[in-house]
Amino acid sequence: MTNEEFEKFLDKSYEELENKQQNLFNNYNIGTYESYWFNQNSMTLQFKNNGKVELEFRIVCIGTWAHEKDTWMWGWANDSFTSDIRQDSEELKKLKEFTGYDAFEMEAFECDENTAYEITAISVNHLNALGMYKIPGEKSHLFLALMER
Repeated sequence: MTNEEFEKFLDKSYEELENKQQNLFNNYNIGTYESYWFNQNSMTLQFKNNGKVELEFRIVCIGTWAHEKDTWMWGWANDSFTSDIRQDSEELKKLKEFTGYDAFEMEAFECDENTAYEITAISVNHLNALGMYKIPGEKSHLFLALMER
């Protein structure tokens, strides 16, 4: 893929992500639940009201962005995740072959917030996910692809 082709692919992926996110807000009321729960063992993200699960998605862990260090780590490379989470995330390595960009097979690399969202948009496109969800953290944010259950 040439740089120009990659830029077009990125623009398309980002536009698709924006549409998917709007759909999640409109059809699933994402952002209105009292709490959420990320369950690594079941590979799900649950949204709750009054402690009751109202909505659940299967997830693919895209990766984490460490905002203090401006670094990205792929979900498949992160030892803090279960082996099933890491294995499921390995699908994203195929983006290296598709795009020709080494970042898709590097475990971690320098990355600003904008690039983290671009990576997420491309990943959501590749996975044909419903959208994404960012779990904010003190040291890093976790980016998840929300899949059909």
